[in-house]
Amino acid sequence: MIFPSLKRLGEKMINLHFKVLDCSFLRQQFRRAVTYDGLHSSMSSQVSAFVKKLSPIKVKGEPKAVEEAARIFQEGKFDAFTLSKFAEELNRVGIEMHCGGKGEKEIVEIYFVSSSKVNDLPLFSGQKKRSKEPVFAEETPPLRSQTLRIKVLRELYRTLREIGKGQEDFELELKNLNEILRSYQELFRVSKNKGNSKIPFNKGHFFPFREEEFYLREIGGLLLELREKIKKDQTQKEIVQQINGFLRIIKKMVGGRELREDIFSRLSYLRVFLVKKWMKEDLEVPKDVSQGVEELLKIKNSRIVEIVARILGKRGIRSQLALERFLSPSLEPAEVLPDSELAARQVVELIQRKRKITIYGDYDVDGLVGTSILFKALGELGARVDYFIPNRFREGFGLNLEVLKRLKEKGTEAVITVDCGTGAFQEIKTLLSWKIQPIVTDHHTPPSQLEGFRREEKFYLVNPKLLPENHPSWNLCGAATAYKLASLVYQNLGKDMASLEHNRFGMLALATIADVVPLLGENRAIVKRGLAVLREKSPLPIWALRKAGDLGEISTTTMAFGFAPMINALGRLEDAHLVVELFSADDSSLAIKIAKRLQAANERRKLIERSILEDALAKIILEYPDFEKANSLVLWDEKWHEGVVGIDASRLVEAFGRPVLLFSFGPTKAKGSGRSLPGLSLYRALQGCAQHLAKWGGHEVAAGFSIEASNLKELETKLLLFRHDFSKSVEKLLEGKRLVPKIAIDAEINLSEVDSPLFRALRQLEPFGAGNPLPNFLVKEIYASSLGFSAEGEHLYARLSDGKVEKEAVAWRKRYLAQTLSDEKKVNVVFSLALDSWRGDFAQIEILDVKENEV
Repeated sequence: MIFPSLKRLGEKMINLHFKVLDCSFLRQQFRRAVTYDGLHSSMSSQVSAFVKKLSPIKVKGEPKAVEEAARIFQEGKFDAFTLSKFAEELNRVGIEMHCGGKGEKEIVEIYFVSSSKVNDLPLFSGQKKRSKEPVFAEETPPLRSQTLRIKVLRELYRTLREIGKGQEDFELELKNLNEILRSYQELFRVSKNKGNSKIPFNKGHFFPFREEEFYLREIGGLLLELREKIKKDQTQKEIVQQINGFLRIIKKMVGGRELREDIFSRLSYLRVFLVKKWMKEDLEVPKDVSQGVEELLKIKNSRIVEIVARILGKRGIRSQLALERFLSPSLEPAEVLPDSELAARQVVELIQRKRKITIYGDYDVDGLVGTSILFKALGELGARVDYFIPNRFREGFGLNLEVLKRLKEKGTEAVITVDCGTGAFQEIKTLLSWKIQPIVTDHHTPPSQLEGFRREEKFYLVNPKLLPENHPSWNLCGAATAYKLASLVYQNLGKDMASLEHNRFGMLALATIADVVPLLGENRAIVKRGLAVLREKSPLPIWALRKAGDLGEISTTTMAFGFAPMINALGRLEDAHLVVELFSADDSSLAIKIAKRLQAANERRKLIERSILEDALAKIILEYPDFEKANSLVLWDEKWHEGVVGIDASRLVEAFGRPVLLFSFGPTKAKGSGRSLPGLSLYRALQGCAQHLAKWGGHEVAAGFSIEASNLKELETKLLLFRHDFSKSVEKLLEGKRLVPKIAIDAEINLSEVDSPLFRALRQLEPFGAGNPLPNFLVKEIYASSLGFSAEGEHLYARLSDGKVEKEAVAWRKRYLAQTLSDEKKVNVVFSLALDSWRGDFAQIEILDVKENEV
């Protein structure tokens, strides 16, 4: 008798060459094969002998016992059924990998270590024979343990995913689905009829536990998809009826809620599991700061003075001088940037001698804005100038030697970089050897080797990171750095700066906000001035983007979450050079045409983002059996778009509260993006497993990296090893502590104080963003009523009341908070106050978190 699922498992094990075996992979695949092939509880001597071979504590090289098992599985034959003892052994066994040696001599040691037993799934344990009506062992009441229930739900989820993919044994799997659905219906019926006290009922819910509700809703969604696929097939009527019955059960379990929800709503539900730490610190505010708030902001209400002073104190403003600089930031002279005057003179000489200049910019908003500013400014000054924006997929980030060679062949005599080039030593050296003048404008942190390289090679590097860290210009973005160079070129040629300043500051504000640089020092002056320019009269590119994207009022929020994603979309999916055409356009019809293309690309990006999130969530459930306990998540898929995985990693960090790394890969190379959260340095975590990475770079909460191999099998092996070692690196950094997202509370206030006077005072602390976040407020002991959801089910709306006043509130992508908000019990709420971009000058309460207990 042939058992196809065991056969496929054997083939998978052999294809891995036994160099790396993931314990969850082996255990889950075997359990699935046993379930699918309908094996029972008897056991052959052949299997008994094999089980004994799993006993060695340590195996070096290829584990022969497992190899032998794979050969047996590959044949798909057994004389006796269900390998229950073998299943138990696999569930007891875990595998830990350790790498030693280098290159081809690398040895992977596989340790078999003890782990908790998770045998006796109700799907097949206790069954004496295969029958239409499953019989369960009396000594094991069905689904009594929550841990067991979750494992059963996960296994059903796995089965449905495989069926949904349309595997070759589709008919067999449908038959097994039928058996599984019958089993579940019986389990729930038995549980309900017996009145099992360990499975409480509450308002129609069979399960009160949030983890189980999450799995049930995911399973319900898969069943709906599967039903759509097979309901037209008249031969599958019985299975469609079974699915409908099971869907009714699930819907009752989850309180009648919709089962087919948007991926963002489902991810927001996962945040239920996250316990956030509220950080409330009482600071003594210096008297001169309070006096300064009262005098400079002209606030007469002493309570509002106290609140604003506390907010400023949390931002490190502890003197009246610091307060004055914060409230009235100033622009710094361009000359303060190292090499800026020398670089400007060199550009002037290039213009006067009619040398061909190529501006080489990055493909993000910062690089594109900076490129367009330099391109248009130098063109207005009569320069022979063109630009090049690298393709993310062909050339990648930064200077590329092949591109530089092509530019040389086209007659380029000088290359000015924007938002890249600080560490491109080899490329700069090559340009100099070709007698091409490199001028680098960048804002990234210089590598330690820079000083030595600059002693050997003479070139101009304009980078604010070469200033002292406390300098007001230290945090400038790449576009602002390029603008400084352009302004000095204007000055050297005696040209009027007024038009350059007025037309460019709005774009500089956009680049500064989009690049998430701290809004401190000179950046505050740039954004403040830029937003004022944009509100007075938007330049053509901003007008076109706003019209094409139907964006709201000009604010830091619409810049960050409206304009920036539209501009970035083309570079993420295709080629970003069109954005420079938009930023340089003088014709409104051309500007609208390009802006509409950007908007269309952004919509495609959203679809791709959702698709990746769907896949990633399924992979987490299937590949991380205890994802609630995992310290990190590392996932990969050949279908994922490398230009979008970084966004999805950020979404998953929000949902799971731990570092997430996503790879897109081809036959020999995997390229990935990672995101972390404050409290765990992604840079240091990657340092701990950098031996697996061909290239990598990043900072505390974001990074990019790649893994290379000679073929696909080796690449998948390396990805498994990297996942294991990255987890170990994170574990070492955490030192046994749990990574908990934190929410800083600036002030505790009463709900009645959330009014126009407070909002007007807060507006004077703008612009808000990185380095100067929106203040977070705490209100205690309030009720919530009139709960509602947005059309897509992602956002939550509520009315907050303390018994005296009521306020409208919204919780963006936090639908899960509806489980805590109530009009029957008092809760504590942390929120921020933001400008409602659709209703103008209106203070909107944005709920961040809710707790029933004290802070």
